[in-house]
Amino acid sequence: MRAGEDPSGKAARRRPIYLAFILFSLVALPLVGIAGRFVLPGEIAGSPLPAYEATAGAVGEGVYAAKSDSPALAYTGAWSWETISAKELGEDKDATYAKTSEVGAKVELPSTARRLGSSTAPVPTGACGPYR
Repeated sequence: MRAGEDPSGKAARRRPIYLAFILFSLVALPLVGIAGRFVLPGEIAGSPLPAYEATAGAVGEGVYAAKSDSPALAYTGAWSWETISAKELGEDKDATYAKTSEVGAKVELPSTARRLGSSTAPVPTGACGPYR
């Protein structure tokens, strides 16, 4: 209660209502969120969607090494490959990187995914690391 406030005034009468609303929200909001995860579609609720599956013309979800003989990647132009040690990368295993200095060289990854992400941070021009 603030100084000079009437103890039987309007604010004092509403205080239990405010407390009830806060307590109700603390219980109801998490319950609604949990129930929504099971009732609503994954795109709306934000729950993880199933992994993309490989098809005859496209790869599914996974990690694909940037190797010259990779069935997942199609290289166009002059490319060279370099293997970087796991120790240097701070990873569990070695990684192969493809690089080119040819303008217009491309690497294609046919995929059923709506969005592709790379396992590496911004890549220098002409370099291509493992795709996730």
